[in-house]
Amino acid sequence: MKRITAGLAALTMFVLATPAAAQVCTATNPSTTVGPPASGEASLQSIVNGLAGFGPTNVQTQQTGQATWAAIGNPGSVPVSLVVEWAGNASSNKFGIWSGLGCNRTTNVNFFNGSAVGGASATLTWLNANTLSITGGAGVNTGTFSGIYASSWGLFIDGPAGNWSSLNSQNAGNRSAFVSYTNPNNSNDWVVGVEDWGSSAANEPDYNDGVLRFTAAATTTVPEPSTYLLMASGLLALGLVARRRNTALASTRA
Repeated sequence: MKRITAGLAALTMFVLATPAAAQVCTATNPSTTVGPPASGEASLQSIVNGLAGFGPTNVQTQQTGQATWAAIGNPGSVPVSLVVEWAGNASSNKFGIWSGLGCNRTTNVNFFNGSAVGGASATLTWLNANTLSITGGAGVNTGTFSGIYASSWGLFIDGPAGNWSSLNSQNAGNRSAFVSYTNPNNSNDWVVGVEDWGSSAANEPDYNDGVLRFTAAATTTVPEPSTYLLMASGLLALGLVARRRNTALASTRA
């Protein structure tokens, strides 16, 4: 009998600089068939349908590339929480982030331990280009971790049935463990369904073993110092032109 844990999910990105050119680590995954849920479970389709503000989405035909996960700048801060888990291994499954230059998976860090339940939240903050800080409450693996690049990363699930990556080519048998969807009403809003491959049942993969939602804020770009200098120069020039015009008008009237 599988258990369910539920909570709100949100991922918000606060980017204070122009986003770095992100390495696409998961865009090559082909579309995959989402199986029906086991008896008594909610299907991925019904979970997506029930998400507030998420537009109509067909989980079979509207799967999207996952490259957007890496499209954040540095520094960046990412609060993330679990939407729902339907998994017999829910108390053991861990969710995390992997990274490595050129999409080579060299570093793995959990952000949710097996004890995390619905509503648990973590905040992932890049302190620099390859150092990640994780903060949070119960069930969160807190600390500072090097080797996690803000411009090149993916996700993984780790449990009794194995460690599965968001990049199919890193998985045994090229298995797919992640599917993702973009909100048709908001391109900064994504849902990710996860499969832990903990069962050989005919319904697998049903991608409801973990569901995460990412809702990114609009990127705010801080102008470079040279931009401020150019703006100041332009305003000064406009001021001088206006002053000369006023002086000329005054001379004419005199």
